[in-house]
Amino acid sequence: MAEQKYLSKIAETLMTREPLVIHPPSQPRRAAVALVLRCRPNTTSVVANSVSSVKSFFEQAWVNDSQPELLYMLRATRVTDQWSGHVAFPGGKSEPGETDRDTAIREVQEELGLNLDTDNFIQLGQLDAREIKSPLDNKLMMVLTPFVFLQTVPETPTLSLQESEVAAVKWVPLSFFLTNELYNYDYVTQNLAPRSMRKGNLAPLARSMMGTVSFPAIDLPTQDQDSNNNNDSSSHHFRLWGITLGMTRDLMICAEGGRPTWKHKHSKTSPSIVQSTKETFPFVKFCKSPPLFSRKDISFLFWLMHRITSFKGNLTRSSGRKNMLPKIDSEDETMLIAFRRAIGLAVVLRISGVAWIVYFVIKKLLID
Repeated sequence: MAEQKYLSKIAETLMTREPLVIHPPSQPRRAAVALVLRCRPNTTSVVANSVSSVKSFFEQAWVNDSQPELLYMLRATRVTDQWSGHVAFPGGKSEPGETDRDTAIREVQEELGLNLDTDNFIQLGQLDAREIKSPLDNKLMMVLTPFVFLQTVPETPTLSLQESEVAAVKWVPLSFFLTNELYNYDYVTQNLAPRSMRKGNLAPLARSMMGTVSFPAIDLPTQDQDSNNNNDSSSHHFRLWGITLGMTRDLMICAEGGRPTWKHKHSKTSPSIVQSTKETFPFVKFCKSPPLFSRKDISFLFWLMHRITSFKGNLTRSSGRKNMLPKIDSEDETMLIAFRRAIGLAVVLRISGVAWIVYFVIKKLLID
Protein backbone atom coordinates (compact mmCIF):
# COMPACT_ATOMS: atom_id res chain seq x y z
CA MET A 1 0.00 0.00 0.00
CA ALA A 2 2.91 2.38 0.65
CA GLU A 3 3.99 2.40 -2.99
CA GLN A 4 0.42 3.16 -4.12
CA LYS A 5 0.37 6.09 -1.71
CA TYR A 6 3.57 7.45 -3.22
CA LEU A 7 2.25 6.95 -6.76
CA SER A 8 -0.96 8.72 -5.82
CA LYS A 9 1.06 11.62 -4.42
CA ILE A 10 3.13 11.78 -7.61
CA ALA A 11 -0.08 12.02 -9.63
CA GLU A 12 -1.55 14.67 -7.33
CA THR A 13 1.61 16.77 -7.41
CA LEU A 14 1.99 16.64 -11.18
CA MET A 15 -1.65 17.54 -11.81
CA THR A 16 -1.58 20.54 -9.49
CA ARG A 17 1.89 22.03 -10.00
CA GLU A 18 2.94 24.52 -12.66
CA PRO A 19 5.98 23.10 -14.50
CA LEU A 20 8.83 25.21 -15.79
CA VAL A 21 8.38 25.75 -19.54
CA ILE A 22 11.32 27.04 -21.58
CA HIS A 23 11.08 28.60 -25.05
CA PRO A 24 14.37 30.40 -25.72
CA PRO A 25 14.29 32.26 -29.05
CA SER A 26 18.00 31.60 -29.51
CA GLN A 27 17.58 27.80 -29.59
CA PRO A 28 14.72 26.33 -31.64
CA ARG A 29 15.93 22.72 -31.20
CA ARG A 30 13.63 20.84 -28.84
CA ALA A 31 13.18 17.29 -27.61
CA ALA A 32 10.71 15.45 -25.39
CA VAL A 33 10.68 12.21 -23.42
CA ALA A 34 7.96 10.17 -21.70
CA LEU A 35 8.13 8.76 -18.18
CA VAL A 36 5.61 5.91 -18.27
CA LEU A 37 4.22 4.58 -14.99
CA ARG A 38 2.10 1.48 -14.49
CA CYS A 39 0.75 -0.75 -11.73
CA ARG A 40 1.65 -4.41 -12.24
CA PRO A 41 -0.96 -6.62 -10.50
CA ASN A 42 0.28 -9.11 -7.92
CA THR A 43 -2.37 -11.64 -9.02
CA THR A 44 -3.37 -13.02 -12.42
CA SER A 45 -7.13 -12.76 -11.88
CA VAL A 46 -7.84 -9.06 -12.13
CA VAL A 47 -11.17 -7.28 -12.50
CA ALA A 48 -10.51 -3.91 -14.14
CA ASN A 49 -13.06 -1.23 -14.91
CA SER A 50 -12.79 1.55 -17.45
CA VAL A 51 -11.64 4.74 -15.78
CA SER A 52 -12.30 8.35 -16.68
CA SER A 53 -10.05 10.02 -14.11
CA VAL A 54 -6.97 9.44 -11.99
CA LYS A 55 -9.17 9.31 -8.89
CA SER A 56 -11.29 6.46 -10.25
CA PHE A 57 -8.11 4.61 -11.24
CA PHE A 58 -6.78 4.55 -7.67
CA GLU A 59 -10.19 3.43 -6.35
CA GLN A 60 -9.90 0.06 -8.12
CA ALA A 61 -9.13 -2.97 -5.96
CA TRP A 62 -6.43 -4.38 -8.25
CA VAL A 63 -4.48 -1.13 -8.09
CA ASN A 64 -4.18 -1.45 -4.31
CA ASP A 65 -2.76 -4.94 -4.80
CA SER A 66 -0.12 -4.08 -7.37
CA GLN A 67 3.50 -2.99 -7.83
CA PRO A 68 3.96 0.55 -9.27
CA GLU A 69 6.75 0.60 -11.86
CA LEU A 70 8.60 3.05 -14.11
CA LEU A 71 9.73 2.26 -17.67
CA TYR A 72 13.33 2.70 -18.87
CA MET A 73 15.01 1.83 -22.12
CA LEU A 74 18.61 1.05 -23.04
CA ARG A 75 19.69 2.89 -26.18
CA ALA A 76 21.18 0.80 -28.96
CA THR A 77 24.91 1.12 -29.57
CA ARG A 78 25.59 3.43 -32.52
CA VAL A 79 28.79 5.24 -33.46
CA THR A 80 26.93 8.41 -34.49
CA ASP A 81 24.93 8.67 -31.24
CA GLN A 82 26.68 10.45 -28.36
CA TRP A 83 24.17 8.84 -25.95
CA SER A 84 24.77 5.39 -27.42
CA GLY A 85 24.26 2.56 -24.94
CA HIS A 86 22.88 4.86 -22.23
CA VAL A 87 19.84 4.27 -20.04
CA ALA A 88 17.12 6.73 -21.03
CA PHE A 89 13.44 7.43 -21.14
CA PRO A 90 11.84 6.92 -24.57
CA GLY A 91 11.76 10.12 -26.60
CA GLY A 92 13.67 12.19 -29.09
CA LYS A 93 13.94 15.37 -31.10
CA SER A 94 10.92 17.34 -32.26
CA GLU A 95 9.90 17.53 -35.89
CA PRO A 96 8.61 20.72 -37.59
CA GLY A 97 5.07 21.63 -36.52
CA GLU A 98 5.01 19.33 -33.49
CA THR A 99 4.23 20.27 -29.92
CA ASP A 100 6.46 18.80 -27.21
CA ARG A 101 3.66 16.40 -26.24
CA ASP A 102 3.26 15.28 -29.86
CA THR A 103 6.97 14.53 -29.95
CA ALA A 104 6.89 12.39 -26.81
CA ILE A 105 3.90 10.36 -28.03
CA ARG A 106 5.34 9.86 -31.52
CA GLU A 107 8.76 8.82 -30.23
CA VAL A 108 7.34 6.26 -27.80
CA GLN A 109 5.23 4.81 -30.60
CA GLU A 110 8.23 4.58 -32.93
CA GLU A 111 10.76 3.27 -30.40
CA LEU A 112 8.60 0.92 -28.33
CA GLY A 113 5.43 0.36 -30.33
CA LEU A 114 3.45 1.75 -27.38
CA ASN A 115 0.61 4.16 -28.16
CA LEU A 116 0.17 6.63 -25.29
CA ASP A 117 -2.59 8.49 -27.11
CA THR A 118 -5.32 6.00 -26.13
CA ASP A 119 -7.75 5.47 -23.25
CA ASN A 120 -5.20 3.07 -21.70
CA PHE A 121 -3.02 6.00 -20.63
CA ILE A 122 -3.55 9.28 -18.80
CA GLN A 123 -1.10 12.17 -18.92
CA LEU A 124 -0.43 13.17 -15.32
CA GLY A 125 1.56 16.27 -16.22
CA GLN A 126 5.12 17.20 -16.96
CA LEU A 127 8.35 17.77 -15.10
CA ASP A 128 10.34 20.98 -15.41
CA ALA A 129 11.89 21.49 -18.82
CA ARG A 130 15.67 21.22 -18.97
CA GLU A 131 18.20 23.23 -20.92
CA ILE A 132 20.75 20.79 -22.32
CA LYS A 133 24.01 22.71 -22.35
CA SER A 134 27.60 21.89 -23.13
CA PRO A 135 29.44 21.56 -19.79
CA LEU A 136 32.56 23.13 -21.31
CA ASP A 137 31.32 26.25 -23.11
CA ASN A 138 27.74 26.53 -21.75
CA LYS A 139 26.35 26.42 -25.30
CA LEU A 140 22.62 25.68 -25.31
CA MET A 141 22.17 22.57 -27.46
CA MET A 142 18.43 21.94 -27.00
CA VAL A 143 15.48 22.16 -24.62
CA LEU A 144 14.17 18.87 -23.20
CA THR A 145 10.62 18.49 -21.86
CA PRO A 146 9.71 15.37 -19.80
CA PHE A 147 6.06 14.22 -19.78
CA VAL A 148 4.62 11.72 -17.29
CA PHE A 149 1.97 9.17 -18.31
CA LEU A 150 0.08 6.61 -16.22
CA GLN A 151 -1.12 3.29 -17.65
CA THR A 152 -4.71 2.74 -16.49
CA VAL A 153 -5.10 -0.94 -17.46
CA PRO A 154 -3.50 -3.92 -15.68
CA GLU A 155 -1.90 -5.45 -18.78
CA THR A 156 0.71 -3.64 -20.85
CA PRO A 157 0.43 -4.16 -24.63
CA THR A 158 3.24 -6.21 -26.15
CA LEU A 159 6.13 -3.90 -26.96
CA SER A 160 7.75 -3.82 -30.39
CA LEU A 161 11.23 -2.37 -30.03
CA GLN A 162 12.89 -0.38 -32.79
CA GLU A 163 16.15 -2.31 -32.85
CA SER A 164 18.14 0.51 -34.45
CA GLU A 165 17.28 2.76 -31.48
CA VAL A 166 16.51 0.47 -28.53
CA ALA A 167 18.51 -2.47 -27.19
CA ALA A 168 16.18 -3.39 -24.32
CA VAL A 169 13.57 -2.02 -21.91
CA LYS A 170 13.04 -2.54 -18.20
CA TRP A 171 10.22 -1.84 -15.76
CA VAL A 172 11.70 -0.80 -12.40
CA PRO A 173 9.62 -0.86 -9.19
CA LEU A 174 9.14 2.56 -7.59
CA SER A 175 10.03 0.90 -4.29
CA PHE A 176 13.63 0.69 -5.56
CA PHE A 177 13.82 4.50 -5.47
CA LEU A 178 11.61 5.09 -2.43
CA THR A 179 13.36 2.77 0.01
CA ASN A 180 14.97 4.13 3.17
CA GLU A 181 18.00 1.87 2.70
CA LEU A 182 21.30 3.28 1.49
CA TYR A 183 22.36 2.64 -2.10
CA ASN A 184 25.35 0.77 -3.44
CA TYR A 185 26.36 3.13 -6.17
CA ASP A 186 29.11 3.26 -8.73
CA TYR A 187 30.51 5.87 -11.11
CA VAL A 188 30.53 6.58 -14.82
CA THR A 189 33.94 7.96 -15.83
CA GLN A 190 34.40 10.45 -18.67
CA ASN A 191 37.52 11.90 -20.27
CA LEU A 192 37.90 15.61 -19.52
CA ALA A 193 40.07 16.34 -22.55
CA PRO A 194 38.29 18.32 -25.31
CA ARG A 195 36.74 16.07 -27.98
CA SER A 196 39.03 17.58 -30.61
CA MET A 197 42.06 16.39 -28.63
CA ARG A 198 40.92 12.87 -27.75
CA LYS A 199 42.46 11.43 -30.92
CA GLY A 200 45.79 11.92 -32.59
CA ASN A 201 49.26 12.62 -31.28
CA LEU A 202 48.13 15.06 -28.60
CA ALA A 203 45.55 12.68 -27.08
CA PRO A 204 47.89 11.14 -24.45
CA LEU A 205 49.14 14.57 -23.37
CA ALA A 206 45.60 16.01 -23.14
CA ARG A 207 44.38 12.99 -21.20
CA SER A 208 47.33 13.18 -18.83
CA MET A 209 46.90 16.90 -18.19
CA MET A 210 43.11 16.98 -17.71
CA GLY A 211 42.43 13.54 -16.28
CA THR A 212 38.91 12.21 -15.88
CA VAL A 213 35.65 13.01 -14.10
CA SER A 214 33.39 10.38 -12.53
CA PHE A 215 29.65 10.93 -12.11
CA PRO A 216 27.54 9.01 -9.54
CA ALA A 217 25.47 6.19 -11.01
CA ILE A 218 23.11 3.44 -9.84
CA ASP A 219 22.69 -0.01 -11.34
CA LEU A 220 19.00 -0.76 -11.80
CA PRO A 221 17.64 -4.11 -10.54
CA THR A 222 18.56 -7.05 -12.76
CA GLN A 223 15.39 -9.06 -12.31
CA ASP A 224 12.71 -8.67 -14.97
CA GLN A 225 9.27 -9.85 -13.89
CA ASP A 226 7.53 -8.78 -17.07
CA SER A 227 6.99 -11.50 -19.67
CA ASN A 228 5.25 -9.15 -22.09
CA ASN A 229 8.16 -6.94 -23.06
CA ASN A 230 9.34 -8.98 -26.05
CA ASN A 231 12.96 -8.47 -24.95
CA ASP A 232 15.45 -9.98 -22.54
CA SER A 233 16.55 -7.08 -20.34
CA SER A 234 18.22 -9.39 -17.80
CA SER A 235 21.17 -9.82 -20.16
CA HIS A 236 21.76 -6.06 -20.37
CA HIS A 237 23.39 -3.72 -17.88
CA PHE A 238 21.15 -0.77 -16.97
CA ARG A 239 23.27 1.92 -15.28
CA LEU A 240 21.30 5.05 -14.38
CA TRP A 241 23.19 8.35 -14.39
CA GLY A 242 23.30 11.85 -15.87
CA ILE A 243 20.16 13.55 -17.21
CA THR A 244 17.98 10.45 -16.81
CA LEU A 245 19.04 10.13 -13.18
CA GLY A 246 18.12 13.80 -12.69
CA MET A 247 14.66 13.38 -14.21
CA THR A 248 14.07 10.28 -12.07
CA ARG A 249 15.02 12.34 -9.02
CA ASP A 250 12.55 15.07 -10.04
CA LEU A 251 9.79 12.45 -10.26
CA MET A 252 10.61 10.97 -6.84
CA ILE A 253 10.61 14.43 -5.28
CA CYS A 254 6.93 14.58 -6.29
CA ALA A 255 6.35 11.55 -4.04
CA GLU A 256 7.95 13.01 -0.94
CA GLY A 257 4.70 14.51 0.28
CA GLY A 258 3.26 11.00 0.36
CA ARG A 259 5.50 9.78 3.21
CA PRO A 260 6.04 10.95 6.80
CA THR A 261 8.27 13.84 5.81
CA TRP A 262 8.64 15.58 9.15
CA LYS A 263 10.78 14.62 12.07
CA HIS A 264 11.62 16.59 15.14
CA LYS A 265 14.85 17.42 16.84
CA HIS A 266 15.90 19.85 19.52
CA SER A 267 17.20 23.21 18.42
CA LYS A 268 20.92 23.78 19.01
CA THR A 269 20.21 27.21 20.44
CA SER A 270 17.54 26.07 22.85
CA PRO A 271 16.97 22.40 23.74
CA SER A 272 13.45 23.22 24.88
CA ILE A 273 12.40 24.37 21.40
CA VAL A 274 11.45 21.66 18.92
CA GLN A 275 11.91 22.45 15.23
CA SER A 276 10.80 20.50 12.16
CA THR A 277 13.27 19.24 9.57
CA LYS A 278 12.13 17.76 6.27
CA GLU A 279 13.38 14.29 5.45
CA THR A 280 14.44 13.23 1.99
CA PHE A 281 14.55 9.82 0.35
CA PRO A 282 18.12 8.44 0.27
CA PHE A 283 17.81 8.25 -3.52
CA VAL A 284 17.11 11.99 -3.75
CA LYS A 285 20.06 12.72 -1.46
CA PHE A 286 22.28 10.47 -3.55
CA CYS A 287 21.40 12.38 -6.72
CA LYS A 288 22.99 15.49 -5.20
CA SER A 289 26.39 13.78 -4.95
CA PRO A 290 29.10 15.86 -6.65
CA PRO A 291 31.33 14.50 -9.43
CA LEU A 292 34.78 13.17 -8.58
CA PHE A 293 37.87 14.38 -10.45
CA SER A 294 41.08 12.38 -10.89
CA ARG A 295 43.14 15.59 -10.71
CA LYS A 296 43.17 17.05 -7.21
CA ASP A 297 43.59 20.64 -8.39
CA ILE A 298 40.45 20.40 -10.55
CA SER A 299 38.60 18.86 -7.61
CA PHE A 300 39.62 21.84 -5.45
CA LEU A 301 38.65 24.32 -8.20
CA PHE A 302 35.23 22.65 -8.51
CA TRP A 303 34.69 22.85 -4.74
CA LEU A 304 35.69 26.52 -4.76
CA MET A 305 33.54 27.42 -7.78
CA HIS A 306 30.59 25.53 -6.30
CA ARG A 307 30.82 27.48 -3.04
CA ILE A 308 31.05 30.79 -4.93
CA THR A 309 28.19 29.92 -7.30
CA SER A 310 25.97 28.73 -4.43
CA PHE A 311 26.68 31.95 -2.52
CA LYS A 312 25.77 34.07 -5.54
CA GLY A 313 22.59 32.07 -6.07
CA ASN A 314 21.53 32.53 -2.45
CA LEU A 315 22.39 36.22 -2.63
CA THR A 316 20.28 36.60 -5.76
CA ARG A 317 17.25 34.98 -4.15
CA SER A 318 17.57 36.85 -0.84
CA SER A 319 18.44 40.33 -2.11
CA GLY A 320 16.35 40.47 -5.28
CA ARG A 321 19.33 41.87 -7.25
CA LYS A 322 18.29 39.90 -10.32
CA ASN A 323 19.72 42.38 -12.77
CA MET A 324 23.16 42.35 -11.17
CA LEU A 325 23.72 38.66 -10.51
CA PRO A 326 23.05 35.60 -12.69
CA LYS A 327 19.91 33.70 -11.76
CA ILE A 328 20.56 30.19 -10.43
CA ASP A 329 17.42 28.08 -10.09
CA SER A 330 18.60 24.63 -9.07
CA GLU A 331 21.38 22.51 -7.67
CA ASP A 332 21.84 21.04 -11.15
CA GLU A 333 22.48 24.51 -12.57
CA THR A 334 24.83 25.34 -9.71
CA MET A 335 26.89 22.19 -10.30
CA LEU A 336 26.98 22.76 -14.06
CA ILE A 337 28.23 26.34 -13.67
CA ALA A 338 30.83 25.27 -11.10
CA PHE A 339 31.93 22.38 -13.32
CA ARG A 340 32.33 24.60 -16.39
CA ARG A 341 34.24 27.30 -14.50
CA ALA A 342 36.53 24.78 -12.81
CA ILE A 343 37.40 23.12 -16.12
CA GLY A 344 37.91 26.47 -17.83
CA LEU A 345 40.20 27.70 -15.09
CA ALA A 346 42.12 24.41 -15.09
CA VAL A 347 42.68 24.69 -18.84
CA VAL A 348 43.95 28.27 -18.48
CA LEU A 349 46.33 27.27 -15.67
CA ARG A 350 47.67 24.33 -17.66
CA ILE A 351 48.19 26.37 -20.81
CA SER A 352 49.92 29.05 -18.75
CA GLY A 353 52.14 26.44 -17.14
CA VAL A 354 53.10 24.92 -20.49
CA ALA A 355 53.77 28.40 -21.94
CA TRP A 356 55.98 29.27 -18.97
CA ILE A 357 57.97 26.03 -19.34
CA VAL A 358 58.45 26.62 -23.08
CA TYR A 359 59.53 30.21 -22.40
CA PHE A 360 61.97 29.06 -19.71
CA VAL A 361 63.47 26.36 -21.98
CA ILE A 362 63.87 28.73 -24.94
CA LYS A 363 65.42 31.39 -22.71
CA LYS A 364 67.82 28.85 -21.26
CA LEU A 365 68.85 27.65 -24.71
CA LEU A 366 69.43 31.22 -25.95
CA ILE A 367 71.55 32.08 -22.91
CA ASP A 368 73.65 28.94 -23.27
